[in-house]
Amino acid sequence: MMQIGGADVTTPARTVSDLARTAPLITAVSAGDAALRLGALTESDFDPVLRDCWTWRGIARTKRVIPLLDGRSESVGESISRVRMIEHRIHRPELQYVIVINGREYRTDFAWPALRIVGEFDGRIKYGGPDDLFSEKRREDAIRSEGWLVVRWVWEELWGEVPAFVRRLRPVMEQQRRAMTA
Repeated sequence: MMQIGGADVTTPARTVSDLARTAPLITAVSAGDAALRLGALTESDFDPVLRDCWTWRGIARTKRVIPLLDGRSESVGESISRVRMIEHRIHRPELQYVIVINGREYRTDFAWPALRIVGEFDGRIKYGGPDDLFSEKRREDAIRSEGWLVVRWVWEELWGEVPAFVRRLRPVMEQQRRAMTA
């Protein structure tokens, strides 16, 4: 326990562990990713939680969540996307992968470099106006011009037994695998 403003609170590691033990996987991973990204948590912060709570119901879920956490996820949508990929056995992507084209760096949300596929999660806030949308279109055109395929998805496509983005991403990956081995 620690105190903030005179109130007893759990540490970030304990909070993520409690979420892992009691809530859906996407909740724990999203919270853990954010805590890592903000510098409120390191992987070693889980050591005392695992040591002190080793007999607690659901602690095995905490152990499952820890290796899934990644502070490079820049939004809840990216974290949920990654969990959905794991659930549906999509090969783990590189996060915040940088593609350099003519000396200019283009950072992607997800990438599978061996397959030359980029994945982009788009939240509504990402595009503040027409200039942002035009800039994103130019960025995507540049990436495609180098032989990369780009698959985009939005919030609505993260849900369902097999999320819509997984149904679109999987055949693109298979097509690229076949093309690269031919």
